[in-house]
Amino acid sequence: DKREKIYFTEQCAGAPPVHEGMDYRLIADVCDVLTMEGGLRFGWGNTQAFSTNAAESILMTSNGRLYFSYAFFRALAKNRKPIMNNEHNSRRGNLGERVTSRKSDLITCLWSDLIHGGSGIYFYVWDKRNWEWLTYEQAKSNALSLTSCRSSSFLNPYCWEPKDLDAAKVFSSELAPYSEKIMPMPRTEDGNVAFYFPYPSIRMGHYLKYSFEYYLPKIYEELFFRFYNVRIVFDEEIRAGLPGDVKALVMPSSEYIDPAILPKLAEFQKRGGLILADRNALGMDERGNRLGKLSFPVIRFDGTTPSGRKKVADTLAKQKIARRIVAEPADGKIPFRGMDLQLIDRGNFKLIYLASFDHQNTREARIQVNLPETDRGVYYLADMVNRRLILNGAGETWTRKDLAKGFFLAVPPQERVILTLEEQRRPDLTAFDDTARKTAIAEANLVEAPEIAAFRSKAEATARKSREARKMEDVAPEKCVMLDLRKAVTRSFADEVPGDGKGGWFDQGSNDFRNIPLGDRNFGAVLFRIIDPAKNDGRSVIVLGSINQTKFPAKAVVDVGNYAKKIYFLHTAGWAGDQGLAMNYIIHYQDGTTSSIPVRCGQEIAEWWGATELPNAKIALESSNAVKDRISMYCMRWINPNPEKRIERIEVVSAWQYAVPAIAAITLEK
Repeated sequence: DKREKIYFTEQCAGAPPVHEGMDYRLIADVCDVLTMEGGLRFGWGNTQAFSTNAAESILMTSNGRLYFSYAFFRALAKNRKPIMNNEHNSRRGNLGERVTSRKSDLITCLWSDLIHGGSGIYFYVWDKRNWEWLTYEQAKSNALSLTSCRSSSFLNPYCWEPKDLDAAKVFSSELAPYSEKIMPMPRTEDGNVAFYFPYPSIRMGHYLKYSFEYYLPKIYEELFFRFYNVRIVFDEEIRAGLPGDVKALVMPSSEYIDPAILPKLAEFQKRGGLILADRNALGMDERGNRLGKLSFPVIRFDGTTPSGRKKVADTLAKQKIARRIVAEPADGKIPFRGMDLQLIDRGNFKLIYLASFDHQNTREARIQVNLPETDRGVYYLADMVNRRLILNGAGETWTRKDLAKGFFLAVPPQERVILTLEEQRRPDLTAFDDTARKTAIAEANLVEAPEIAAFRSKAEATARKSREARKMEDVAPEKCVMLDLRKAVTRSFADEVPGDGKGGWFDQGSNDFRNIPLGDRNFGAVLFRIIDPAKNDGRSVIVLGSINQTKFPAKAVVDVGNYAKKIYFLHTAGWAGDQGLAMNYIIHYQDGTTSSIPVRCGQEIAEWWGATELPNAKIALESSNAVKDRISMYCMRWINPNPEKRIERIEVVSAWQYAVPAIAAITLEK
């Protein structure tokens, strides 16, 4: 293109952008603008869901993943290129259902993108389905699912009330007095904790039982929400030698490395740097050749477990790695675990941004700001959203020592707080002392109480419904007979190598069901027998094929030789979607007649990632694996219309559509 002003960009896929075949360092070199997508999640009681649509899976990410993505792109941009959010898709949900967003949500999102290095936002507005909501009720119905892009449509009047769309104007008015000070890059400081992004291991991800997309943000979040200022570094930064202000290096999931970084790691450790490495890190070069014993000590952690990730932040605290700004509960009780707390320091002007997402009521916090010893400024501390001058006891100003001791602040739930430290007093501020703060907290709690009470009531009802969705009623255990599936099963619950056509589950490596309890187990109030593959030639589950897995068998046969009034099936499916036939159970009676039992996605069976409440089945078993924190199986009950007939066998036949069925156990009730 011969035009002068042509700018190239590439919108990332995923949060974080972790793909074996894509090195975003190379993409960043040739692009003029770096782009990502995502938005903050508001509301309560929303477990992270799963979407089979890759284009919508970004909606399921947590706030921590969004912060991680921004840190990643800041590391790529190096203050040389703008970062755009090309598809801002914020939403508010309560207990898994989309509720109307608030004006403050949008203002908070704009501030968040700005603080974390963004240059601008494109709001997701065109949901391509506007003809589906010609009335408000239709608009509401269209937006209720949090797993759909429709829940983020900016112009859907249920998602965002039209009267609140001036939120961007409010944000602009808040930013305007400080824009010249805030906008230049970098905004926040590069952290004294370096977080290694393990590209050599990601390129070898095919051979690892590790989900980079899941665990990298989890480890980052543990540091972020403990208020450590973290910078992401790549191999080239380590080869060049980490800057002197870096005090610790965290190396998650770094099994494969460039050996050239080892001498630099030794130098870093020798000068007093702290190295925390994942359990199998630093063991092989980029091609899988074993490396020798390390010449320097490292502290090991297990990034796949919550306790292992917590160890990282606990170690930094034990080693007294400094933090520039920290928030603690004023009452010393429940710590803040979902707070975004940032400091922009421009010398004689400083801005503190805070947004706390882990509590429903306004709480009191003590904020400690640790300025360098060379900072001799005397500052006025102002709450710019509420136009308040925060007093220091009887005085109006704060010194470095005062700020290090801390000041008390009323922290609203899920809403931005913008504080400034300036050497000149602004004339339009109202003095705000300790008494006024406590009064404001009490008044806010009174306003919040009805909404919290309504939420808790709904949460209790949801919990009851959840329990009902996980337990089969009217089961007679003494009449149950667990069938022997050893001859019928086709694969193991565990898969060692993805895509090799061997092994187990859906042939996706560690994205499997290896953690299922074996033996005779009560799932959903029904006793099932789960086969130990070690005692059955490596086979323990029936997995049938479909157009998504054509190498798997089309059917399997289970011998019965018994009578039954009811039959319970423990099953699940991959690539299930929310509709379509997954398979049929065909009951063969001794007299030669048959009964066919259709098993439909969204009715009697569902996607194994997540846990979907179904009208005709129960969520009988929930587990996790290296990729997903929630996987499940479902218990379906069939009432036999011919209990007087002896059943010879059950034929399990795939519908050969999208879903890949998996049957773990079958139990009769006589």
